[in-house]
Amino acid sequence: MRDSGATPEEIRDAVNAKLQEWGIQLPEDNGGQHGRPWMSQLTDDQKAQIQQLIQSMRDSGATPEEIRDAVNAKLQEWGIQLPPPPQSPGQ
Repeated sequence: MRDSGATPEEIRDAVNAKLQEWGIQLPEDNGGQHGRPWMSQLTDDQKAQIQQLIQSMRDSGATPEEIRDAVNAKLQEWGIQLPPPPQSPGQ
């Protein structure tokens, strides 16, 4: 779908439709935050800065981990407290 120019929303909707077709229950959307409750603490300008940071790093070939670290650093700079990462089973 990416290669055909589909938007992230179109891809997400297609994946969600397939999951539902298979009988997999999806968690509530939480207002479009997708597991990022800290987004509700940001101003529109801060959200735009985060999106720009992510896109810039993707364009430069950064890994997902590098992008996550940069976003977390920016959020901490703004005083946003992030929840601890979930523990994987057996830890």
